[in-house]
Amino acid sequence: MKISIVAVIITMVLFAMAENGKAQTSLPDVIHAFRIHNKINVDGNLSEPAWQKAVHISNFTQRELNEGKPAAESTEVAILYDLKNLYIGVWCFDPNPDKLVAEKMKRDFDFGTEDNFKIVIDSYHDKRNGYLLITNPNGARFDALIQDNGQHMNTAWNGVWTVKTKVTNQGWFAEFQIPFSTLKFSTAKKQLWGINFERDIRRKREQDLWQGWSRNSDLEQVARAGTLAGIEGVNNVTLVELKPYGIAGFEKETGKKNAGLAHAGGDLNYLITPTMKLNLTMNTDFAQVESDRMKVNLTRFSLFFPEKREFFLEGRNYFNFGLGDIRAFYTRRIGLSSKGSKIPILAGVRLLGKTGNTTLGGMSIQTQKKDSIPTTNYTILRWKQDMLKQSSIGIIGVGKIEPHRQN
Repeated sequence: MKISIVAVIITMVLFAMAENGKAQTSLPDVIHAFRIHNKINVDGNLSEPAWQKAVHISNFTQRELNEGKPAAESTEVAILYDLKNLYIGVWCFDPNPDKLVAEKMKRDFDFGTEDNFKIVIDSYHDKRNGYLLITNPNGARFDALIQDNGQHMNTAWNGVWTVKTKVTNQGWFAEFQIPFSTLKFSTAKKQLWGINFERDIRRKREQDLWQGWSRNSDLEQVARAGTLAGIEGVNNVTLVELKPYGIAGFEKETGKKNAGLAHAGGDLNYLITPTMKLNLTMNTDFAQVESDRMKVNLTRFSLFFPEKREFFLEGRNYFNFGLGDIRAFYTRRIGLSSKGSKIPILAGVRLLGKTGNTTLGGMSIQTQKKDSIPTTNYTILRWKQDMLKQSSIGIIGVGKIEPHRQN
């Protein structure tokens, strides 16, 4: 048996947040969620009485063009919740709605060229990690996971949430519905989260933020977010989720007997705690994954292709480390040959989560023998400990185990 230990790397990251002389807190810096007991219609109208009863915040400050000045156009936000969902209502008032810049409709749109509204949620309230949700007047969606106070972003993540928008002669309005099952948060009866908002008005090149509005700050720096209070008695627990699949068919070749085809497998997700998740996969099926674009490589270096398989996308941010785009573990080497052909995955297990100030990640995948490629095990382990306000120390280990090749 051949055992290859690819890398064991210890990292310590210290983030010093430089502050300029200007205050970045705009009062009030707390928004209170309003509890509802009746179902609301998420349609972008924001017409239910509950939206009028909820406390609205409107103290947005310019980052661009005039840093520190009040927003040129009024923006209001209110938050509702029930036992299953968080609802965020947004009023983007504009006296010239015909001049809104909004063309895109697809998921993960290029929001930088359009009017848009951004939300950052730090549901664990560790001032390090969070969720980024963005929409435009057309109701297009973009989302990402934030790690290490904005140092890393997982834009491949596609969370479960909806948004509806509406444009009127008063401006444009958005209504977000975010299931609590999409977010990870503590088991405390009374929740206290970090939250922040940004509105971009494209034609004016204006960026308005609720908190952390200075030019040396980004919305993704969750440490500078405001506070969401008032959520009580909710949880995100879906203890067990099973995703089975099966494929059946037959092959017919002239002069030969018909051959039956059958393939079955599935994924099992088990929530050990609200912040610790175990995933098991058997005979993993990637038939619905988008194909790579064809590229011609005239260099001596391997081409980099983005990961598109859901099993490897979920929790990818747990295995980031250090600064920049260093990758100790490239998942595209699992289940795919160097030429891009599929190598069956027999089974895999993954554990991801956070407890207190400790983040844990582990994954082990076993691939099947195919042609001259032997059965192989890939394993990665990650441990990170938060320290001080924005510092952390961690270790990552990557291993590859394969038997001797049979000729």
